[in-house]
Amino acid sequence: MRSRGDAAPRKRANVYLKVQIEFDERETPERLGEELCRQLRRVYGVRHAELSGVNSEE
Repeated sequence: MRSRGDAAPRKRANVYLKVQIEFDERETPERLGEELCRQLRRVYGVRHAELSGVNSEE
């Protein structure tokens, strides 16, 4: 039995996203991907975010 101050253990999940972006020649998809990871960590409190790959379309 938990006391009033004890919180239930939090669950974790891995969420995989596919994001398609448009960018101009001054940007790189790698830099934009890293910025997306940074924003996820900052805004949503994500514990870990990483850019695992980039595929460019012509």
